[in-house]
Amino acid sequence: MVFDNIIVDLDPRSLTENNDLLLWNFLRDSASHITDNIINNKMPVITGPARVVSDDLGRSLDDGLSVKKLIATSASAWGEASYRIRNVAWAYTAGQDLKGQLGVMVISERLKPANLPLSVKGGRLAVIGTADLVTNNRIINPGNLNLFLATVNWTVDRDTQLNIPARPIQRFQLALSAEELGHLRLILLFGLPGIIALVGLAVYWTRRN
Repeated sequence: MVFDNIIVDLDPRSLTENNDLLLWNFLRDSASHITDNIINNKMPVITGPARVVSDDLGRSLDDGLSVKKLIATSASAWGEASYRIRNVAWAYTAGQDLKGQLGVMVISERLKPANLPLSVKGGRLAVIGTADLVTNNRIINPGNLNLFLATVNWTVDRDTQLNIPARPIQRFQLALSAEELGHLRLILLFGLPGIIALVGLAVYWTRRN
């Protein structure tokens, strides 16, 4: 289940320089192997705001479901319930906000069909408290990409591909300051035409002589 609480984790290990949520507390699961690559290679997952995810605490323990938490926050995190109220500083409120190692990702697998004597394969479900980790500016992070592909492979029963690391996405970006951009603009507007004009004059002068 997904709670209507936004995760606030002020642990220095859980914040990037842009104040994004950095997930590092991964739990290894010998049945799914979803987090094996990111744990073995120490790859964090970076995302924006995320909700608290947990299993259904009121469900029957013998309903044939296997529910496991794979990603959690630090112990100092809390789930802010009043995040919709504007101009209010977020602070933990006892009895209202959730507290502790909160879940960010939970997986569920039906090991046996409910009330069926037949042996049929059960379903698999992965719940993540945010979709931001697969957006264009997040998926280039190796941890995000590996987590996403491993989760997809597990849900579609491609367990043999879970230990194959994803190919890194290469992105090239040209970062220019305003001054450098102005110089480049002048070169394109006057420099290149000036060079072509000089070459033309040189050719004209050579043919004339």
